[in-house]
Amino acid sequence: MKSPFPGWNRNRRELSVLPLRQRLLSVPIPLRPTDSPARLDLQALVDQAYASGRYDDLDYSAELDPPLAPDDAEWARAILTATHRE
Repeated sequence: MKSPFPGWNRNRRELSVLPLRQRLLSVPIPLRPTDSPARLDLQALVDQAYASGRYDDLDYSAELDPPLAPDDAEWARAILTATHRE
């Protein structure tokens, strides 16, 4: 399947908005006009960067600027508590 926004058409963009709690998307990466786009799993990429980085050293209890919405803050606090990072 050809992407409607090929990389060689630099004036076209694709925007995906999703809630904080939703898994990141797998996005098409255009190659050549005759090839189907390759898929890039953004969530897997972020998960790998987190696992390989030094993110355990961060202070996850620090206040955010701007702060999360109250229901998202409670969701994040529950994750931090479950993973012993709070």
